[in-house]
Amino acid sequence: MRFNRNLLLIGLASVVGFSGCSRFLNEDRRKDQVIELSDEKFRCLEDWPAVIRDFTEGNAAERQIRPAFRCLSNALTYFQENTKGSMPEAYTEKDLRDFFGRYFLKQTNIPPALAQGFLRLKQVLFGGSDQFVTKSELIRVVGFLQPLEDQAVLLAPYVRVYTTQEMTAVDAQRIDVAIHQLRSSLQNLMHQVELVRSDYNFDEAQDFLSLLADFVRGASAPVDTFDLISEWLPVIQSVKQVFFGDRASLRGTREWTEALNTVIDLYDLGLRYHYIMSAGLFDTPERMTTALKSGDKLLSLLENSHQMRSTGRLPFRYLDEVIDQVLVRKLINQPLSANTIKGLYRKVVIGMMDPVRRGDTRGADAIEQVHLVSIRREFNIFRLNQVFFDSLGERPVGHRTLQVEARRFDAKAAIRKLVKDPIEEEALLAAWTKFRSLVTKDRPAVFDTGGRVQVQGDVSTLTWVWKARARFNVMHLLTRGFMLGYGDSGDPSTAHCNEQSLIRWYADFTDFGAELKAFDPRAENSGARSFREASFFTFSGDGNDRVNMDEMFEFISLLFSAGLENANTLREHMDDPTTDAYSLGYSGVVCKTDRPDVFGLPMLNEVCFKNELRRTFGKAFVNLPGLVTYVKGLNDAQWDEFYLHLMAAAKSSYSLADLVDTSDLRTAVMILHYMEVLFTTYDANVDAILSREELLAAAPRFIPFLRELSPVKSDKFVTEAFLDLVYKGERPGAWSMTQHGAGRLWGWVSGSSGSTADRLNILRVFGNLKAELEAGTVSTP
Repeated sequence: MRFNRNLLLIGLASVVGFSGCSRFLNEDRRKDQVIELSDEKFRCLEDWPAVIRDFTEGNAAERQIRPAFRCLSNALTYFQENTKGSMPEAYTEKDLRDFFGRYFLKQTNIPPALAQGFLRLKQVLFGGSDQFVTKSELIRVVGFLQPLEDQAVLLAPYVRVYTTQEMTAVDAQRIDVAIHQLRSSLQNLMHQVELVRSDYNFDEAQDFLSLLADFVRGASAPVDTFDLISEWLPVIQSVKQVFFGDRASLRGTREWTEALNTVIDLYDLGLRYHYIMSAGLFDTPERMTTALKSGDKLLSLLENSHQMRSTGRLPFRYLDEVIDQVLVRKLINQPLSANTIKGLYRKVVIGMMDPVRRGDTRGADAIEQVHLVSIRREFNIFRLNQVFFDSLGERPVGHRTLQVEARRFDAKAAIRKLVKDPIEEEALLAAWTKFRSLVTKDRPAVFDTGGRVQVQGDVSTLTWVWKARARFNVMHLLTRGFMLGYGDSGDPSTAHCNEQSLIRWYADFTDFGAELKAFDPRAENSGARSFREASFFTFSGDGNDRVNMDEMFEFISLLFSAGLENANTLREHMDDPTTDAYSLGYSGVVCKTDRPDVFGLPMLNEVCFKNELRRTFGKAFVNLPGLVTYVKGLNDAQWDEFYLHLMAAAKSSYSLADLVDTSDLRTAVMILHYMEVLFTTYDANVDAILSREELLAAAPRFIPFLRELSPVKSDKFVTEAFLDLVYKGERPGAWSMTQHGAGRLWGWVSGSSGSTADRLNILRVFGNLKAELEAGTVSTP
């Protein structure tokens, strides 16, 4: 819309050059008939470049705008009444150029292509021919100037908002007012013109503005606005293709009005992203509200677009062009390449939102109605969940209180406000039932204000802050998408994933993960490992050969918590120059080395890393309060052993001696989370010790895996193997299991309570299991 607004102003202002001095266009001019720019009738036209500049910069006031328009109106009226062209009652492109050169521009001739561009623009707005302009058409132009002047005055206070140059805070209400005025002004102006040609394409507009910019540049006029408009035209063109197609044919006022509203709505979304959402989509209630309203509007625009209504398809090639334009201009700060983003949205649309194809992309070349229906459903499920969370207000809510509120939430009433289709109502209610079960679990994945999952023994003290609830909803959205794409049924609530599902997921998202520097490019497909982690080390893990939605939700939550928030916090601390300074004084070494790791970050000196990990453990792992307390109570020798077993499990075959790279750090952080999940899940009496009975409760989730390690395959002996593994931290053999059994028997005879385990025992298990996997003792790669 900036293009249309400025084009009208620029075009009409420039027409002055064709009108002001051509009183005797086809007559010999006498000396006393020469009209120069210095004439009082036209002196005010010299102010137009400054008016255009000030208006586009948001600095034009009404007292500047109205005199400029009056001057232009008088000049055009004078031109129409006192000149003759080479055609009866009309002026050709050559007439205009000849006159311009004779009376206005003594040193610069107007290019033929630019003059032709003005005539084309005149044709679009007022009809007639693109080869000449008639006197009656000039009268219409003069009549158009008054409403244009009025609307320019009304728009002027918001120009800096429109051009994203406003430096003061812009909230949703201010954007509402600005967009309302833009819509009102442009609709008013649209009713003043005919818009008889809908084939005025963006290539023509771009060429026209480029010629105009070159022309006025030669006249020492400001051209930043022209260049900016010309630069943005390819972006507008690409968006236009998505919603209107290549050659949209708009007929009648209704279709033009719909098209104008679509463009303004898209502009509205762009402004809201720039001013509100670019700093974070879900960080505050205002941003969440803006994101939900914007998402709803965008989906509605796509569902009701001219392209979708006329063809039923939104071709991928159009979306690809938008992506190319957005990335070339760096409109969104993100590290992904265009090819990766294009592949990603295809996988989401075809893999997760197409119930028939189920990931088969062969022959798929467009978003179709079925995909929009699926996307709309998932969006509505997210909105429904957020309605519940927002009903709690912005205050922190205890977990017990939230459980009560979730059970009495009137989901049916909320759903009826979102959808009217009975089938969709049923689908949303089923999704809410599953979501409620996740929220009300006795041990849920609750986030803290820093986006980290709180893993603690006493869940009665868990508190849901607003950001935690928003993060929970986002994780639920991601989990549903995953289960739709890789689960064994179309209902995420009841679907399961197997090991091959995770392997396929990893293969599909390898490029995405590598460019985000989330996947280690040296490692092979780690889908099988992820499957084991989701099955073993989540609150709901059961160790079987399938992962359900609960396990996947907790796994994804832990990945975002540990792999992003905790790991990044620790990494940033290690990269802080003050950390190097402290470590140099404390241990004689700095943390960062000159050797980069596979992600381009400095490898860390392990002496420094070990010391800093211990020194800042409480800050880095504030979401693991029980583990923080445990580590704080370790003496030097105990810390050395703890660290030894942690890094034995964290380091890979790619790791280097005496150095810690980013992959080592991330894996260590994940292991600490997994260990704490296991420990707090089974430490029923929250005494920081796992009794034999508590260990026996944990054994079933590991039985399928340990059966492959045990020389005896019965569950009884495998359970004993698990206890032996925990107590001794090494693979159990037949003799050690016999010894363990004898020890148990003596415990019963003597009345002792048997062995216990602390966090170090659990940590040893990770190292042992890793060794078995790497040795190929079990089948999982």
